[in-house]
Amino acid sequence: MRYLVLLSFFISYSNADFTCPQGTTQLGSEHRCVYIHPTAEYYNWGARKCRDFGGYLAKMTNYFETSLIFALAGQSLDVSPYIGAQKMANGTWRFADGTPLNYSNWAPGEPNASDDNVICAILDIQSTKWKAVDCGAPRPFICTIEGDKAMTKQSTSNFNNGAASNLRCDYSYTWIGYIGDGQLNHGSWSDGTVVDYVAPYGSRSDEVPWKMINTNCYANYVQWSSTALTGVSARYICKQPSTMRARREAAEKL
Repeated sequence: MRYLVLLSFFISYSNADFTCPQGTTQLGSEHRCVYIHPTAEYYNWGARKCRDFGGYLAKMTNYFETSLIFALAGQSLDVSPYIGAQKMANGTWRFADGTPLNYSNWAPGEPNASDDNVICAILDIQSTKWKAVDCGAPRPFICTIEGDKAMTKQSTSNFNNGAASNLRCDYSYTWIGYIGDGQLNHGSWSDGTVVDYVAPYGSRSDEVPWKMINTNCYANYVQWSSTALTGVSARYICKQPSTMRARREAAEKL
């Protein structure tokens, strides 16, 4: 109840000259807007939807904003939604718009630094706290749109079979010729050469095929991702020595 009272107080003092896009709500008296998507979607789909509004997955820079967004989410969500905190390849966390995480509201023990697969964050609708999660499960999501991006009204529409919009990200990995556990001198390249370079996102206890993450849909862009043998990807990279080099090496053996 106290969060709803706080929400009502801030809305009553909002600037009447500022208008949020259709389907969004002004964040208290700030020139910022909030969009809450109650249907469970994949993280990357949510991130693109936020960009369609001119915003990003929710950025909260103080506890008042967290409380307001928590109150709005509690009115329409039963599942904790994705927000805009992302773990980068170097292990640090940043907001989805790329700015430093200068405010956080992590639950005790969060974020879990020991799990390399936990690179997204949710707002716990029971406690207002943030929790780090795997990005692979569909969830509701929340966007925030800054005032200079939100002055023009926009319209939204719903559509069926939205999973197809994930294909740009889900199938954009690129197979490489490495099978191993992600560590130097472990496993093998498909041409039999020594594994003297790796760029893995995480490591494995078993030897599996790897793919390059060559799309900015993901925070760990350009690193390698391990996958099961049943994994799918639309592309692969081939490599062969130049003809001149092959001839030179053959001549050296004579």
